[in-house]
Amino acid sequence: MSVMVTTRIPGLPAETYDGIVTSLEQTLRGATGFVAHAGLADDDGVTVIELWDEEDDWRRFFETNVQSNLPPGLPAPEIVSVRRVLLAGP
Repeated sequence: MSVMVTTRIPGLPAETYDGIVTSLEQTLRGATGFVAHAGLADDDGVTVIELWDEEDDWRRFFETNVQSNLPPGLPAPEIVSVRRVLLAGP
């Protein structure tokens, strides 16, 4: 079942987020189960919202490619099942 993963990264500067995403963009686009990514930055940090086909797909990508780029002790992401995903297109 598809999942939405919301990760809050307090204190992460927007520029640091931009660098991480830029370096991982092609890998993310090619990742098994990846659907969409959105990043929101404010004065208190960054929030990342992603859609994945399966939680295991997200977890495998995160542990292999992202986790080492983030500071330790972050709040656990919120992972919720998604009933339906509609994408723009014809």
